[in-house]
Amino acid sequence: MDFWLKVSDRLYRFVETRSGLLDIDSVEDGRDIPEKLALRVEDFDFDEIGMRAKLALSQLDNSCAMRSLHYRFLVKCAKVLSYFQVGAVYKVGVWINFDFVSDSSYLSLLRNILGEGGCKEIFFEYSLGTFEDVDLSKLNTTYLAGGLPRDLDEAAYEWYRGASEFRTRVIGFGYRKDRFVELADCGVKSERLRIKPGDRVSVIREHENSHDANAVAFLWKNGEKLGYLRRDIARFVAPLMDRGRLYFGEIVAVLDRYRNDDDRLHVKLVSQAKEGE
Repeated sequence: MDFWLKVSDRLYRFVETRSGLLDIDSVEDGRDIPEKLALRVEDFDFDEIGMRAKLALSQLDNSCAMRSLHYRFLVKCAKVLSYFQVGAVYKVGVWINFDFVSDSSYLSLLRNILGEGGCKEIFFEYSLGTFEDVDLSKLNTTYLAGGLPRDLDEAAYEWYRGASEFRTRVIGFGYRKDRFVELADCGVKSERLRIKPGDRVSVIREHENSHDANAVAFLWKNGEKLGYLRRDIARFVAPLMDRGRLYFGEIVAVLDRYRNDDDRLHVKLVSQAKEGE
């Protein structure tokens, strides 16, 4: 039996092996699901990020005791891959750790799909970005990244130093969100934000910040402060900026109002490294 999963413009084809396990057969861009071969096609609408995904199953030509587990894994993948493509990396880390299939065979398959770079990005964004007190060694995101580094601080610094871009969330937005809501026709504030994906974000160092010597702030296109880079990430990024590196930001995802305020805004930071850094 074959499965096809289409996320945005990327098509993944999965096959059941003779031993009953699931494996990825191919990845193609710009190709549609061969619906004539499909027994069933399911559509997923992730409206808050404007993403669509499809999952298709071929004809049932044999029995497989693990098929329901395969199906569950692929349904979870539709969500994870959609949000990852958009750039809501922290939320992806949460779901992989606490709402995903923990079987090593499925995690290994997900690792192949995301690639080494994607797994590292998710690992550092969640491990350094969470406010929860968790044992990192037991998390799925740690497994995907190849295990917990012997020296997490050193590994994190080297990763951010070498990353040409990364996606992260805006912390502290809840204290400022009233400045960014749309006004209804009657002049009353609505629940909708004026902030949209694609908006420019300025990334600045706040050397004078009395609460955090490594503070990195995000400013919207009108100069208003959106919030900050998570403190445990900023302590690796700030030294790079102090040596001359610049980051240029862009809003990549604006999640719905029912999300925690610290989970609503996600930005992509593109590095302009100082020559010889």
